[in-house]
Amino acid sequence: MSGSAIAALADGLHRFRDGLAPTAEWGDPHKMTDALALIRARHQGCERAIERERIMATVHDYLLSGEILRQEDVFNLCIGAGWLDADGKGILAERELRGRLLTLAETLTGRIKRLRAFRNLLYAYWSFPLYDAATPQTAIAGWQELRDWLKQRHAAFSRHPARKPSWFNALAPYLHLLEENPCAPYAAALLRGDLAELQRAIECLLIPTASWLKSEAVMAQIDEAARRPDEAFLKLLPDLLKLATGKAGIEVAAGVAQRAIAKLLGRYAAQQHYEPHEALFMLALERIGNPWRERSAWDALVCDAGGNPCSLSREMVNVWLKDRVIGAFFSDGGQEKSRSELWQRYSVFMQEISLAAPWSGAQGRALLMRMGDFLVIVPKNRSQPIEAYPWQIFFSDGAKLLGKDTVEGAEIQNILAQRQPAIRASQASEEALEFFEFLISAKTRLHATFRL
Repeated sequence: MSGSAIAALADGLHRFRDGLAPTAEWGDPHKMTDALALIRARHQGCERAIERERIMATVHDYLLSGEILRQEDVFNLCIGAGWLDADGKGILAERELRGRLLTLAETLTGRIKRLRAFRNLLYAYWSFPLYDAATPQTAIAGWQELRDWLKQRHAAFSRHPARKPSWFNALAPYLHLLEENPCAPYAAALLRGDLAELQRAIECLLIPTASWLKSEAVMAQIDEAARRPDEAFLKLLPDLLKLATGKAGIEVAAGVAQRAIAKLLGRYAAQQHYEPHEALFMLALERIGNPWRERSAWDALVCDAGGNPCSLSREMVNVWLKDRVIGAFFSDGGQEKSRSELWQRYSVFMQEISLAAPWSGAQGRALLMRMGDFLVIVPKNRSQPIEAYPWQIFFSDGAKLLGKDTVEGAEIQNILAQRQPAIRASQASEEALEFFEFLISAKTRLHATFRL
């Protein structure tokens, strides 16, 4: 080979070597993470392939026997640790079995194998059915334990001086996803409609598309909006209602929708001044229930900042609903407005309301209202009197009243036919007013006068 040829080859090799030399950007973890996310987004045809049936069979055997016969099974169990069967059974739901698996994953011989187990358990963390209605609390507690384990193991691996795989390094900027409110850092951007940051995290970490993380993104936006001043919150509310009900491009589980609506109710009730918001209140009835019939659901879901039942929110919807029912009953058929206004004025004394149909004829109806110790009956037909009966007689007869929006009128009338009303009054405004005053102020005297 001539000297010129050798010189040309040496020059070419030099340029090739210089082209492979690391630049300053190679040492920037954020830029490298962005580059990795971009590469995966462009060249990843589908999510990580999982042989679900085979892995579930391994998980099933482990749940039955509690034994791991082959080391390879540890990796399969780590992937399937977050899956639950139709009965809510799974590794994370079993304290002893999940503890045994986490210990094995932590003590496998060889750092490469321990990293592999960590990665598979990270997948189990993302894929856990956190907001599935059938997921038991025991499994959620196991998932929280796994979250803490992942944080601890990531810290331990990070302290080791050995070179880490790229997928492990990619997790470093996103360690907040292993915290209690993982999507809080993205909330402000998401409210502006900027999905880029969250999408970059999902793509870079190969988070499954059905992961609970998207539901967390919904709640993060609700929480962020709830911290805004009244005016800003009200401006966001229409879009938040769409977000909470899965109409903003993110599918929302029923439990998440309940939590979101409950949070919005609490924030709405906390305003300095507010008017009834029909769209929000109708969603509350649909997703949480009637505030006077589903009291336990309201107390469990609609809470204040201290985690206590938010009676202010419940009463806000309670008052609106009673006024709505009373207004609709009396306005239908050309009833004069003063009649509904009179009953709405005293709605604060009504614990429950139902509509009874039919009532005194095929077309007749009546409002049934529990007011203190009495069942008050107001027929639609104004010529029929208002009547009040001691509430206790309906329990003694074994009748379950006011359990629905509309109850069977004939059944109620059969019970009433055997009783005399404690009070009866005309529906004329003056007599109805006296009826209210007498009913509210004279309960003690009524108890003495009318035997139950």
